[in-house]
Amino acid sequence: MANQWFRLYSEFATDAKVQSMPEAMQRRLIMLFCLRCSDVTVTLSDEELAFQLRISDVELVDTKALFIKKGFIDDAWEVLNWEKRQFASDSSAERTRAWRERRKQGKNHTVTSHEQNGDSLDTDSDTEQKQKKKTSVAAEPLDPDFETAWSEYPRRPGASKAASLKAWNARIRAGASAAEMIAGVKRYATYVELERTEPRFIKQPATFFGPDEHYRSDWTARPRASPPGGTGGLSRQEQLEQRNLAVAARLAGETA
Repeated sequence: MANQWFRLYSEFATDAKVQSMPEAMQRRLIMLFCLRCSDVTVTLSDEELAFQLRISDVELVDTKALFIKKGFIDDAWEVLNWEKRQFASDSSAERTRAWRERRKQGKNHTVTSHEQNGDSLDTDSDTEQKQKKKTSVAAEPLDPDFETAWSEYPRRPGASKAASLKAWNARIRAGASAAEMIAGVKRYATYVELERTEPRFIKQPATFFGPDEHYRSDWTARPRASPPGGTGGLSRQEQLEQRNLAVAARLAGETA
């Protein structure tokens, strides 16, 4: 399998936003570009990302804050303006496909000398590639199953819907069923509510739908400790809410 590659423009050496950072941060930015090229940034957890960058969790927090401030990434580690700087024609598979198509057409039509040259694999300009990409994105239909899962997912500050959809589609291509992932979302939403999980500790949906397949987990809330015959200091209203949530969790498990 050929190595993946991406465009790195010469302005990196003179760009004020880049060059105002310490060399260590510049290296991490390049490493992040490499990970984005491999299309794994949105599926990695923060712990996995720290390992890939060979830094500590504390350094990762500082790095993320700086990169967001500089406008390099969003809160989900998605590299901003990546598609603007990279083009479909950069893919060797796409170039080969285009070349084979032109060769096939050449058997039935007169071929110009320019088309016969070996360097004619990629003749689309960057502007044309951008326009094609915009057209394809605009025509892409919404996935109703993903929309259902997204609406059921517990609210997580900074969650990226685009990154979540990308992870969702990757799981679908890998053979996961939409029904299974939706059921997992419902179990997790019930778990988060029962555990009273703080929003900042809720998993990013892109991670939830990532290769670790968190949607397959049981997500059974731990029972709250209480003295014999006691209610754990809960009010009657809280007891009723817990009972209702427990019933909802059981029903979600039965329909999964």
